[in-house]
Amino acid sequence: MNSPLIDIQNLRIELPGRGRGAAARTVIHDVSLRIEPGVSVGLVGESGSGKSMTTKAIMGLLPKGARTVGEVRFRGQDLATYDRKRWAAYRSRDVSMIHQDPRSHTNPLVRMGDFLVEGVVASQQMTRDEGLDLACSLLRDVGIPDAVRRLDQYPHELSGGLLQRMMIVMALMPSPALVLADEPTTALDPTVQSEVVAILSEQIRERSLGMLFITHDLDLAAAINDSLAVMYAGVVVETGTATEIYSHARHPYTVGLLRSRPGIDEVEELKPIPGRPLSAFEAGTGCVFASRCEFATEHCRQERPALRTLGRHQVACHRAEELSDVLAKEPA
Repeated sequence: MNSPLIDIQNLRIELPGRGRGAAARTVIHDVSLRIEPGVSVGLVGESGSGKSMTTKAIMGLLPKGARTVGEVRFRGQDLATYDRKRWAAYRSRDVSMIHQDPRSHTNPLVRMGDFLVEGVVASQQMTRDEGLDLACSLLRDVGIPDAVRRLDQYPHELSGGLLQRMMIVMALMPSPALVLADEPTTALDPTVQSEVVAILSEQIRERSLGMLFITHDLDLAAAINDSLAVMYAGVVVETGTATEIYSHARHPYTVGLLRSRPGIDEVEELKPIPGRPLSAFEAGTGCVFASRCEFATEHCRQERPALRTLGRHQVACHRAEELSDVLAKEPA
């Protein structure tokens, strides 16, 4: 049996406190996640839940002084054992990243052709001419006509949608095994969002790549991913197939996300999750969602539930079985 591309087991991350003598802050409490070859996983949660920090752990780009517990493995090998040379190869060949705002990750003084081939040329994967040929081919694959002219343009000459397609091309240039997409459509308007997501999904399927798609939009995540992991305050609280979680959510937080979104067919009052989102370092010893959960008991507030298998899901909730029927009746 082949190893998963990424296998995260009980990851915990602490950052140094701000100021001399300040206590360390926990930004990830407990994350376990697997990404198989050819599978797209959606990591969903509100701002501050730890999604981007999880991505930084996968890329080995945690802030200076960060302390980790647990394991992050790529194809069975613990990333903690990587030396400088292996890290360079991993980041340049094995894993690519698509960022949230393309304009903040391009150089306004560099033409798009030079920007796209810089990584593969610097890592000696191909010559500049070979890189430009591949870039032209990939631009056509993502629906950008007149590829040669586009490569000669600067970032400010491209619309947000075109620039994000360029970022998809850049991520595909080294033929990686895994693509990390960190809210790649947030800076785009809804019409362009749907186009970019469709292109990204198509390219991932055609190339049988693994993908971790980070978003706060549960509808979007369910539409384009094979499986979902729902995260809150540094803890993965529910995992399962996208279809099962979207239609039969088992954790109160997941249900809250579903019922707080606006509907398309019916106009009705939104039902937001009460309270405010907690950061991981604010969570106590119990369930991280207890302060906002209408079903929380004293047991929930005192003891943190572990992620356990329940039917086709994994869910971190002490009361998941007894709440199954109640949550099923919640409007989604």
